[in-house]
Amino acid sequence: MAENEKIQKTLQTCFACGVCSASCPARRFSDEFNPVKITRLILLGYKNELVKSPTIWLCAKCNACIERCPRGVAFVDVIIELQNEAVREGIVSDQLKMAAKNLLENGWLYRLSDSDEARAEMGLSPSPKADVEAVKKLAKRRDFNKFREE
Repeated sequence: MAENEKIQKTLQTCFACGVCSASCPARRFSDEFNPVKITRLILLGYKNELVKSPTIWLCAKCNACIERCPRGVAFVDVIIELQNEAVREGIVSDQLKMAAKNLLENGWLYRLSDSDEARAEMGLSPSPKADVEAVKKLAKRRDFNKFREE
């Protein structure tokens, strides 16, 4: 079964009770991110518009929606598929580009510029060092460079 068909079949079991939206931490911070609304938009044929929307990048992937859904709708899988489709189309958020750049340059998603100094002040050992070459090798195998800002 193709991924799109699998998503459609999954979402068709949703009866829009709203438990996913009520459980969603991203929803608390953004009026735009609403799992019920996203589900309905996909079922009504607006998937392409969602793929182009920055809204799909707001999901924290915490699985609260899945854990509480009385119908077992795997909404996080739907979001991941929307994000994957966006990446295939070259639509990548600035935040993801920045995280990818940091990952490929220093092995961390976020810069830890002053963390060793702060850790030393607290009597802690330096931050562990990432194996940047291993990260780059893995990224190359997964075609990760398309995320990078040029």
